[in-house]
Amino acid sequence: MPVSELLRNHGETISRGWRTRFTDAYPHATTMLPPGERMPQSLIDATTWLLTNVPESTTELPEEARQRLRAIALDLRRTGFPAEEYPNAVRMLAEEIRAAGGVGDLPELDAAAEVMREAASQMDHAGVPAASAAQVTGVEDHDGVKVVRLEAGTRVAYAPGETLPVMSPAAPGVWTGLIPALPSNEFGQLEFHIGADTGIDVEPGAWLTLGSGRGGLQGVVDKQVLMVAAGTGLAAAKALIFHWLERGERPEVHLVSDATYDRAALDTLAAAQDWLDVSWVAESRLGAPLERVISGAGMWWGRDVIVCAGEDRAARLRDALDGAANVQVIAHDAVPEWFSAS
Repeated sequence: MPVSELLRNHGETISRGWRTRFTDAYPHATTMLPPGERMPQSLIDATTWLLTNVPESTTELPEEARQRLRAIALDLRRTGFPAEEYPNAVRMLAEEIRAAGGVGDLPELDAAAEVMREAASQMDHAGVPAASAAQVTGVEDHDGVKVVRLEAGTRVAYAPGETLPVMSPAAPGVWTGLIPALPSNEFGQLEFHIGADTGIDVEPGAWLTLGSGRGGLQGVVDKQVLMVAAGTGLAAAKALIFHWLERGERPEVHLVSDATYDRAALDTLAAAQDWLDVSWVAESRLGAPLERVISGAGMWWGRDVIVCAGEDRAARLRDALDGAANVQVIAHDAVPEWFSAS
């Protein structure tokens, strides 16, 4: 049986065995991993992708695989796991795979571990922080959405629209993707919009751990932009608007949103900026959901479109924009595509 098929059929057993080996070797690993008896599914998915897309028994990994491995290594730095231990951790995985299926050596996994070790080590030696810490300075409830303000003291590096993995000390090993509603700034001031279904609870005074940013806006937008924001996707839209506000050249932006919890700030800005137009969609008043409004003739013609919403809602909004080209989606809960099937 090919190793990739073995992983697909016995991934849960392998994941459980790997976690046992891992926590036995690293007793403090329980603070790095989410609760449960298995390793994170993303690591099994990454292994399955690698063993499906890389020739067997090779130590010369294709550049695409190397790029994906570097990305996940840099992301995992937030857990505090030492870069020099990647080869040992991956050897444990290889041993568990061999125990499950009687396969031979897996040099491609050894090569993958070395790529990850090198990528993380380079960042360590360059002095790039593995993670940041920020203290909650205020929490306000706006129509069921918590607007959370934080201060890190120094700049937290991320691009507008990027998702930051966030961990609360109340839930060690559990990371929640959140998009800052403000651009990165030298004072380390951040703002998150947290919905009731997000699964993270914060109170003033608490310290949160922040990982490296990922996702966000891809490429350069044109002179005309339609931004569609649903729910707490308004945070990403707000960050992009304030980012453009700081620039000398700004696109013409039309924001359409059904999330009115932060309406006052954006209405005030739109009144003072001729490049920004904001429309609020309230189903009780218009009798039409956001999807129907944006599907109207002429809404997206000649515009780059940016959809900011949770992944499931963003898919519905994108479908409503049937025929629109250059549609980008920014979703805080999107799974990174480092090891997608494509």
